[in-house]
Amino acid sequence: MTASQEALIAIHTIHTFTGGISPNRQGWVGPFASKLTTETERDRHKVVTDMVHSIRIPSYSPDGAETTEPGRICLQILHTGRYAYHPFAVSASATKSPISPFPAKALSTSDVRGTVRDFANCARLAKEAGYDGVEIMGSEGYLINQFLVSKTNHRADEYGGENFGNRMRLALEIVKETRNACGLDFIIIFRLSMLDLVKDGSSWEEIKALAQALEDAGVTIINTGIGWHEARIPTIATSVPRGAFAFVTKKLRDEKVVSVPLCATNRVNAPSTVESILAGGSADLVSMARPFLADPDIVAKSREGRDEDINTCIACNQACLDHAFVGKTASCLVNPRACHETEISIEPDSVAPHERLNIGVIGSGPAGMAFAHTAATVGHHVTLFDKADEIGGQFNMAKRIPGKEEFHETIRYFRVQLEKLREAGKLDVQLGTEVSFADMESNKTIDKWIVATGVDPRVPDIPGLDHPSVLSYIDVLRNKAKVGKKVAVIGAGGIGFDVSEYLLHHDDASDHDLQADEVDSNEFLEAWGVDQSNSERGGLLLEEDIKMTKPHREIFLMQRKKGKLGAGLGRTTGWIHRSTLVRSGCVEMIPSVSYDRVDEKGNLHITIGKGDKAKKRVLQVNNIVLCAGQLSKKDLQEAAVESGGDLAGKVFTIGGAYKAGELDAKRAIDMGTRLALRIKDDDVVPRKHAFHADEQFEIEVKVSVPPGTAAKDVKFKCSSDAIDLRLCNTDEDEKILLDGTRNMRGKICVDGTFWSLEGSHDNREIIVTIEKHFVPVSSSGGTETYDSLTDFDWGGVYPNDEKEVTHRKYDEAEELDVREYAKKLGVDIDNLDMSKVDKTMFGGGMSDQLSKMGLATEVVQQGDGSEYKVGADGSLSEDNVFSMLGKDVSMDELREAGIGGGSGGSNIPPLWEQASVPAEDVPGYQTTDDAGTADGILEDEIVESEIVAEDDRATSFAPKVLK
Repeated sequence: MTASQEALIAIHTIHTFTGGISPNRQGWVGPFASKLTTETERDRHKVVTDMVHSIRIPSYSPDGAETTEPGRICLQILHTGRYAYHPFAVSASATKSPISPFPAKALSTSDVRGTVRDFANCARLAKEAGYDGVEIMGSEGYLINQFLVSKTNHRADEYGGENFGNRMRLALEIVKETRNACGLDFIIIFRLSMLDLVKDGSSWEEIKALAQALEDAGVTIINTGIGWHEARIPTIATSVPRGAFAFVTKKLRDEKVVSVPLCATNRVNAPSTVESILAGGSADLVSMARPFLADPDIVAKSREGRDEDINTCIACNQACLDHAFVGKTASCLVNPRACHETEISIEPDSVAPHERLNIGVIGSGPAGMAFAHTAATVGHHVTLFDKADEIGGQFNMAKRIPGKEEFHETIRYFRVQLEKLREAGKLDVQLGTEVSFADMESNKTIDKWIVATGVDPRVPDIPGLDHPSVLSYIDVLRNKAKVGKKVAVIGAGGIGFDVSEYLLHHDDASDHDLQADEVDSNEFLEAWGVDQSNSERGGLLLEEDIKMTKPHREIFLMQRKKGKLGAGLGRTTGWIHRSTLVRSGCVEMIPSVSYDRVDEKGNLHITIGKGDKAKKRVLQVNNIVLCAGQLSKKDLQEAAVESGGDLAGKVFTIGGAYKAGELDAKRAIDMGTRLALRIKDDDVVPRKHAFHADEQFEIEVKVSVPPGTAAKDVKFKCSSDAIDLRLCNTDEDEKILLDGTRNMRGKICVDGTFWSLEGSHDNREIIVTIEKHFVPVSSSGGTETYDSLTDFDWGGVYPNDEKEVTHRKYDEAEELDVREYAKKLGVDIDNLDMSKVDKTMFGGGMSDQLSKMGLATEVVQQGDGSEYKVGADGSLSEDNVFSMLGKDVSMDELREAGIGGGSGGSNIPPLWEQASVPAEDVPGYQTTDDAGTADGILEDEIVESEIVAEDDRATSFAPKVLK
């Protein structure tokens, strides 16, 4: 083991960090997010600190002797400032973030001083809770960062102005007050933004000055912050090369500005990268987060020299950040046990000998690998078949996509683990072997069969597709077909974007697939405009200095649906894929396309738009690549059912074979893992074998309501760790969240009165009881007091404890007229026939809650004579108006119209099916095919509910899946 690896193990494992904890309510990430302001909240943290301190961590002395120390943990204090996703947002000045719908109020001078005290109080409570230190979040564009730069600090008092000493005053006072409150034996880490990556960000001289002042103020460690959240440069996604941003930590370290330890961060996921950073003198410490979701034993395995056994984080964000941003339990694509450890227990040989099965697994893609690995580990004997000569399935195509080189690591991990199981006699692997149904029938030694054969590309019905220039994505990515310089890509889902990026950058002269540690960081940074010299403010290169990678092809990327291409891509990474293609200047994205035919020359004839606005066009291309979806390969399972024999009850499909979709490895690995743990159970039978995966299944919903009320409709969707149950009693449609712990909390509005809900579910039945909890205040404005915090629906977090919370009405000067937004869209709202618009078409619960709190300005008259208040905040007004007008508007269109807004547009189609008139009569009507579906839900996942019984006390529902 090298000295730098020892340093990593000795230091990094001692210091564990929490997520961001707010020092006050204004600093919440969202309503009821974590904060530490009271002794009651303090005491809840002790279970965490006690557990960490009970663990002994190996450490190393200079003479090489190994010792142990108690684990140590620091609490991160984070005030979001204008990034807050609630109407109480504050900042250095009255500005609005492009990634939050709420404008921030400027803190008064006394408020700033109060915020300093709140930070110190939070740190004091953290120390009393048993934390060994705190990390003060001063980067990523949060509150402290907002004070540091003139971009967001327009103040004229001692905390602002042209003088950087004033702008950094808040940061220094927080550190000094924290040190005074907590003493010298307490760790204070400050996360310093060394690269803002936004225009008018900090200069390098200001960063150095702040670092020196922070050391003088008493910080123990300086951590590196990279990029504001609104920056349009990737900083943590899989397309970012490993350790790409360590250069800026090294720059500060080399200039010997401070003597305290410096910590490098961002896209560090492997011991080899840690070794490179530490041995190269870039930093004294290294910080990691997501890699511990992928493999909580990463440090122990590194210490023992077992790097090949590490389940490497691929930085996809699909199950961690993408889940967190929609209120779902965070987990990990490559490790579904993450945050589900109590329900997914994988213990070697834990299955009793008399319950062990001989299992055949057909297909070694993500689902097949996960099932085989888990089943063999717990004690079953597994034979893994695949007609290919290597394991990995469609991951072998994904790993070829530029920016997805980390997928090599997942295949490596499973290959190593399966080989160890083979050596232990628990598993056989038969590659180059195609299994037929006849083979299954004749094999009498297999107790159960797992069909993980994946998907086939869907071939759309377009005349002329038999032309030799027409290829499937499998031809391109797996079979390495030669592709010409001008290409039409049919289908703009995840596969279409991947193929486009591959074709854009792939050089046919080289057949080498890059590994993750071979990706050139300098090339990445130059292409995205990062100034490694930090000579420009914010660390951004001038436009003329950006060096884009030369594209290899010209691409036409098309989809049938209207609206923005790539709207269904990853919540935190989709913008990167879109931006990469757009910035190349060689990709034309075309929505609302009808594919007419492929002519004898291989050109594609299309029609863009519909009706009078339709335009014909001929794309003269060398090749057409089909990325038009997938079909499940379930012929073996269907043959078993049709045979009527014993095999009908022994064949289980998983992964893509169970449900086709965008190469969904998250669902595949989760489903394979969970089924492997329950395959021995007698009640696990085909078609009832999807456990807690992203699947729809029939659930009987029993809802008990108070006397005098009756539910008229229930809608829900079931996913890996949440069920949205929609109970529509009157004109309100509120969400009830059931989380992965199978406990349920929520709220509902019945005839203007809110009710709290408590219940549970077991993935087969939901029992919900509604009890009156509180009555909302009037919408008269001013300061109001609520009896409970359950009046919000944002984030899916509903605390049980009752407290008081006050809401402030916006000043009249802050209110915006909704008609102005409509006018900018060319719509006369006063002459719109509102009788054709149903209330359910208005945007979600946020505007409803703003209205109830008096935070509203424009009253819209409904067709039924009732009134609806649209939120006073500009962006909320936009969303509601667009929903009301039937618009599907992208953020780019908003900016062109001169309207401010957040990072995403109003892309969720109105709920026409709930309108009071035929949908086609509503202005702006769109079909489901045109409009797509909300939140990435597939069309065949839409659920309808059918009333089967009703009285004045209760209603039962038998939901059914619409196919």
